[in-house]
Amino acid sequence: MVSGGIGGGANVNSGIGGRAGIGGEIGGGAGIRSGIGSGGAVGGMAIGQFGIGGANSLNDNVQRGIYNINTPSSIPVQFHNANPLRVVVVPTDDWCTINLRQGADIALHFNLRFGQGQCVRNHRVGDSWGEEERTGGFPFERDQIYTIEFIPKVNDNTVEVFVNAQYYVDFRLRSNIEEIDNIEFEAGFKVHSVQAFVQ
Repeated sequence: MVSGGIGGGANVNSGIGGRAGIGGEIGGGAGIRSGIGSGGAVGGMAIGQFGIGGANSLNDNVQRGIYNINTPSSIPVQFHNANPLRVVVVPTDDWCTINLRQGADIALHFNLRFGQGQCVRNHRVGDSWGEEERTGGFPFERDQIYTIEFIPKVNDNTVEVFVNAQYYVDFRLRSNIEEIDNIEFEAGFKVHSVQAFVQ
C-alpha cells in the first residue's frame, strides 16, 4: 500500500505550466520522471514523506503527482474546487474500482464492470449502499490506457468525471464533498499516476 499523500508535505522536482501527459511531462518540457513502486522514493524522498500542497508547494498552476502505484492502494488527498484529481490507469480485469473516500465511508464508488459493459456509481455509509447510477455509456476497453479526471463542483456538491478529456458523467454526492480525504484503487487497475493541480 502506498502511504504517500496528496495534500500536505514536501514536494518533488516539478515543472510549472499546463497539465501533464502520460510519463509526467509538464508544460513546455519540465517534468517528473521518477517512479514510485513498493519501497520506492522520489528524488531521494521516501514515499511516506511525499505530498501535494502544503507549506512547501509552489503557488500557481503547479502539478504534483505520484507514479507507478501498486494496487490495491489508498492515497490521502485534498479535494475541493482548486484541486481536481487526475488518474492515468489501465483496467486489466473484468471488475475495476476507484473510490473517493471520506474516512471509512465511500463518497463516490466508480466501478467499471466489463462483463456488463457498464460503469456503476454509488456511495456507501457504514455497511449501507445507496442507489446505483449506470447511465452515460461505457467508453472503456480492457488493457487500454485512460486519463480519468474527477473535478469537484463544491457549490453543487457534485463530482464531474472526464475520460480522456471528454465529459463522461457527473455524480451528485450524498455527503459533503469537502470531506473527501482519500482516493482508493482496488485490484483490477494498473495505476500509472495520480496527479493534483493547485490553482
